Amino acid sequence: MTTGRLHHTIHERGASAVHGTNPPRSLYIWLFSVFMLSLLLPPPAWCDTDADGKAAFDAWQELRPAVEIFWNNRTESPYMAGKSAWDLISSLKNYIRRFPDSHEAPQAYFVLGEAYSAVGYKPEAVAHWRITARHFPDSAWAGEALNALISHMQERGDQAELHRFYRAIMRQYPDTQAAKTAWILMAIETVEKGKTDAVAREVKKLENRMPDIHIKTPRFLDLKARLAQAGGHEGQARELWLHYLNLARLPSQKTAILFRIAESYRQEGRMLKARKYYTLAGSSFPACPEALFARFRLAQMKNREKKRIASYVGDIKPGFSSKDPAELFLKIIDQYPAHPIIGEVISELMDHRLAARNDLEILRIALKYRPNIHDPTVAGRMDKAVLAAVKNLSRDNKPPGTLKQAAALGRTIAANDMKAPGLSRISRTVQHLWTDYINQLVAQGHPSQALEEAEVFRKSFPAPETPGRIFQAEMNALLAFDKKSLAEGQPIALLNFHSAHKNENTPFSSPRHLFYVAMAWNALGCPEAAMRTCFRAWKTGPEPADAPALMFLWAQTALHSGKPETAGNILLLFESRFPNLSGSAESVYLNAAVAYESGDFLRASEMLSGIFRPGRQSPARESGADIDMEEIGCLFVESSIMSGNWTAADSAWQHLAPRLSYDRKKQILGRWGDSAFAVGHPAAALQAYNRLIALDPENPANIWRLAMAKEKTGAADTALEGWKSLTQSENSLWAGAAGAVLANEEFLKGPAGELRTPGDRP
Repeated sequence: MTTGRLHHTIHERGASAVHGTNPPRSLYIWLFSVFMLSLLLPPPAWCDTDADGKAAFDAWQELRPAVEIFWNNRTESPYMAGKSAWDLISSLKNYIRRFPDSHEAPQAYFVLGEAYSAVGYKPEAVAHWRITARHFPDSAWAGEALNALISHMQERGDQAELHRFYRAIMRQYPDTQAAKTAWILMAIETVEKGKTDAVAREVKKLENRMPDIHIKTPRFLDLKARLAQAGGHEGQARELWLHYLNLARLPSQKTAILFRIAESYRQEGRMLKARKYYTLAGSSFPACPEALFARFRLAQMKNREKKRIASYVGDIKPGFSSKDPAELFLKIIDQYPAHPIIGEVISELMDHRLAARNDLEILRIALKYRPNIHDPTVAGRMDKAVLAAVKNLSRDNKPPGTLKQAAALGRTIAANDMKAPGLSRISRTVQHLWTDYINQLVAQGHPSQALEEAEVFRKSFPAPETPGRIFQAEMNALLAFDKKSLAEGQPIALLNFHSAHKNENTPFSSPRHLFYVAMAWNALGCPEAAMRTCFRAWKTGPEPADAPALMFLWAQTALHSGKPETAGNILLLFESRFPNLSGSAESVYLNAAVAYESGDFLRASEMLSGIFRPGRQSPARESGADIDMEEIGCLFVESSIMSGNWTAADSAWQHLAPRLSYDRKKQILGRWGDSAFAVGHPAAALQAYNRLIALDPENPANIWRLAMAKEKTGAADTALEGWKSLTQSENSLWAGAAGAVLANEEFLKGPAGELRTPGDRP
C-alpha cells in the first residue's frame, strides 16, 4: 500500500464518521492495523538521502508554531494577527528562498498571502495566492488559494477578472486540484443565478468518476449544499454545510458556512436556530466578512423583537439600540459594497437614520446606492424612507444646520445620474433646501457667501427644477451685496465682482444691479462710465418703480460728464414717462442744474428758490442720484451769485454754511468772490473774501483776493498792508507779485505822482 493510498483510505473512513454514525469496534482495529502497516511503508521523502528535503522539513517544523499562532490570531484578533504577521512574512519569504521546491512550498506561499492580507497589503496577498494556484495546481493548498481569491474578488466586486483567472487555471492545468476548485467555484455562481439542472448533471458525473472528491476538494460539499437549497431541501443543505464545516481550513470559509446555515434557518422562520449560528459566526471569527453580516442580522432580529414588544406594550420605542449603531452598517457598506446582502444593510441604515431624524443622511445614502439596488423589495423600502425624509425636510422646524448640510450634499449631486430611479425627488428637494440656504445667508447679512453658494448651485444644476426660484434667490443676494458694498464705501469691490461675471446671463445683467454698478462708478468719480451703465440699465427695461431713480442718476452723471444737453433730453424723457413726478425736488434740481450749465443762471436760481428750504430733510436720498438739501442749497447760492442776486445768496448762505464741509465752503466762497469781482460788484466780492480769509488766513491766494477787493472798494491802505504781508510769504511767486504791486505803488506816489488825475487813488 502506498503512502498516498493509505492517506486516502484514512480520509474515506474519517468522512464516514463525520456523517454522525458511531464508529464500530472494528474501526479501531482497522486504524491500529493501518498504523502498524505504516511502519512497513517506505520512509517519507525527507528521510531519503536527499539532505535538502530533510533540511526543508526541519525548517518548516521550526516555522510551524509561528504559523499556528498566526492562524489563531487571524481567527480571533485581527490586531494581533497584523502585529505578528510581519515576522512571519520575513520567515516565510526566507523559507521559500531556501526551499522553493519543497513539499511545504505551496502552504508557505498560501500562508504568506494570508499574512500580507492581514496587514492590508492586498496586491501582494493576491500575487501569492495566484502563485499557489498556478504553480502548485495539484496541491491541496491550490483550492484554498482559489477560495481566498474568490473572497477577495467578491469584496471588490470584480467577477470578470476572477472568471478569466478560473478559465486560465482550467485551461493550463486540467485535472488538477486547482482546476477542480475553479470549476466548482464557477458552478456555484451558476447555481446562484438559478441555473441548476446542468450543474446537477455534471456533479453526478463528477461524483461517479471521483467518489472522494469531497475529501480532496471540500468546497464540492458547498456546491452540493447550494444545489440542495435551490431544490428546496434546506435540511439536506444544512447537513452538507456542516460536513463542509468540519473539513474547511480557513476562518473565512468557516464563517461563511455558519452564516449560510443561519440564513437557511432564517428563511424557514426558525429564528432561535438562526440566532445560534449568527452568534457563532459573529463571535468565533470576528475578523471575517460574514462575521459583520451575522452581527447585522442579530441587530435586525433584536430590532424586530423591540417592534413586536412595542406593539403590545406601547412604551418601548422601536429602533436599533446604542450597542448596534449605524457604524456597523457603514462598515459593512464600505468594506463589502458588492456583497448580495448589501441592499438590506443599506435599507436598514436608512431606517435607522429616519428614526434619528437624520433626513439628509437618508438622501445621501440613496444618492450613492439607490441606482445599484435592483431588488424591488429593498428598492421600495429605500424609496419609502426617502419619501419620509423629504416630507420631514419640507417642514419649518428643521434642525439647525440642515440648510447648510443640504448645500454640501448638493455639491455631490452633479456626479450622479439623476434620471436613475428614485433620485429625481432627491434632486428637487436638495435644490429647494439649497435655495433656502442662499436666502438664509442673505437674511443673516452674508451676501458674498450667498453669491458663492449660488454660483456653485448653477454649476451643479445647469437646468434647475425651479429656475425662477434660484434666480430670485441669486438676485436677492446680488442686490444685498451691492447695497452692502456701497454702504461700506467699497464701490471697487462691487465693480470687481460685476466685471468677473458681467457676461453671464444671470442677475448680473439685470437693470437693478446695473443701477448699483452705475452708482459705484459715480462714487469713484467716473461719471462717463456711470452714464453708459445707466443707459445699459435703461435698455434692459427697468421695473416702473426703479425707473425714476435710474433716470435721475443718468441725468446727473451726464451733467458731471459735461453733457448738459444729454441731461436735458433725459429729463424731457423722464417728464413724458412720469408727469406726476416732474415737480419733485430731484426733477427740479436736475433741470436747474441743466439751466446753470447752459448759462441760464437766473432761471436756475428761480427754480431752486422753490425747493430750497433750510432745515428741511433731504428729499431724495433714496433716489440714487445722491441729491440732498446741501447740494440744492449750494447750486442755489451759486446760481444766485452768477445771476447777481447777492441778497438771496447771502440769505441762503447763512443757513447753509454750518452744514457744509470745510473744503466745500472754501470752494463756494472762492467762486462767489471771483464771480462778484468779475461782474463788477467788489463789495459782494469783499464780503465773500472776508469769509474765505476767516477759513484759510494763511493762503496767499486768499490774501491777494482780499487785497484786490479792498482796493476796489476804496480801502487802498489796508489793501497795501495785505500785499506787504505777502512779500514775506514762503511762496516766491506770490511774494514776487506782491513786491511788484508795492513797487508800482511807490512809483505812482513818487516820480509819477504829478501825473495823477483827479479821481485816482492817492
